[in-house]
Amino acid sequence: MSTHATLLKITGKLLQSHKYLSLNKAKDRVRKLFEFNKSVIERTNNYTKKLFRNDSSHKLCVHIERENLLEMGQATGLYLTEQLIAFIYKTLKKRTKNISIVLIGRDTNFLNMVRGVEGLPLYISEVRNRGVELNFAISNCNSFLITASTSKKHGGLIFNARRKPNLLQ
Repeated sequence: MSTHATLLKITGKLLQSHKYLSLNKAKDRVRKLFEFNKSVIERTNNYTKKLFRNDSSHKLCVHIERENLLEMGQATGLYLTEQLIAFIYKTLKKRTKNISIVLIGRDTNFLNMVRGVEGLPLYISEVRNRGVELNFAISNCNSFLITASTSKKHGGLIFNARRKPNLLQ
């Protein structure tokens, strides 16, 4: 595999999970193909500083994918999303005391309806650029809750995580 490649073609069926890429010995080369350009990194860093300021808490990121799943009847609803956040928080607070919740997604109406956990900071990402959104999540999230397990978009997010995130799907 060339490290100068601009196209990665993977054949097979149902390769939505990061686990399929993890089995490949070329994992580091694949990661290299997914590196972000300087513009995306700079936009991400600027947005991160603006959003979090001096907040160094454990970031529980909730990736909410709805737009293409609504028509298939597979989008997670508000009640379940809030219950999942509460459940994950109870698990995390046994290991860490300083937690913030970060909502990531494009359905702003839905994101604004989601209640976090009382007493915890709740951030709603306003990033709408896919590259910046992905880099933002990879760079900032300590734990992930992916509400749309059928979404193809989250595999790259987990596969490329710089930290070792707690994957909660």
